Amino acid sequence: MNVPLVPLAAAAAAGYVALSVFLLKRKPKQGAQLRLPAAAHISHRGGAGENVENTLDAFQKAVRAGTDMVELDVFYTRDGQVVVSHDSSLERLTGHNISIKDTAFADIPPYQQHIPKGHFSNPPGDCSAGRVCLLETVFQAIPTVPIHLEIKQYDQPAACVRATGDLICKYERERLTAWGSFSTGATGECAEQFPNIPRYFSLTGTIWLLCMFYSGLLPFLSFDEACLSIPMLSSPHIFAEGRKRWYLRWLLNGIAFVLESPILYNYLQNNGVQIFFWVLNKDDDFDRAFNVLKVDGVMTDFPTKLSSFLADKE
Repeated sequence: MNVPLVPLAAAAAAGYVALSVFLLKRKPKQGAQLRLPAAAHISHRGGAGENVENTLDAFQKAVRAGTDMVELDVFYTRDGQVVVSHDSSLERLTGHNISIKDTAFADIPPYQQHIPKGHFSNPPGDCSAGRVCLLETVFQAIPTVPIHLEIKQYDQPAACVRATGDLICKYERERLTAWGSFSTGATGECAEQFPNIPRYFSLTGTIWLLCMFYSGLLPFLSFDEACLSIPMLSSPHIFAEGRKRWYLRWLLNGIAFVLESPILYNYLQNNGVQIFFWVLNKDDDFDRAFNVLKVDGVMTDFPTKLSSFLADKE
């Protein structure tokens, strides 16, 4: 007897999809969830479009502007200090081409008068008052404000993770800090050394999450991450220079189609995971993030602008 293969395959595929959707209503098989306070307003580098990035002054002004959380990156100096900086080299900030990991904290020079634009915004004007600051100083200055922290020490990260985790525990910020890294190795160190501090998905973890979701197997994935921090690639303002090339524009839009799934976000949110987008600076991006994709929080270089948007939204 000849079996019509096309209808049979279509029926099997439809059944598989239906079963996958049904299973998404289930809780994932995972341990105790590490949760963070709700954070809709996140200041990227303390608000790099309004203040000198990653300075104590920037973090304090962001808090006064109404931020729920500040975002920062850390490195480990030669003399064992954890410092706040986006760049591993100090050339853009100070004009001196030296590496943080090879420099003692006391020898780090102040910011140069005008900082060239980084990956995102930098405020115009005199930046000479800025200095690289210690993570401990930030903890002391804003003791109750949640922090989204990236371990940028990709090369031999264990010592940086240990020192950073010790500071988080010292200041009792285990439920006020989300940490991790693009580096799978650094994220692994975070999970191994300090399993009770909330983490966000690493790059590898995010790719694996998407593979499990689109294969319909996500309900069987065990995870304990507290947030998913990703770019909103559907924004025309993200990587605007790259979008001038048609093939990069198509590539970014294709990745955005895969990455920006409200079904995935809803499933994660129902299981205690917050969704954060970075780095959005326009009202139309804020609107899409909160009202269309229904994410929990947005990282921005302009804290006062996001505060105004959220106030109008309320």
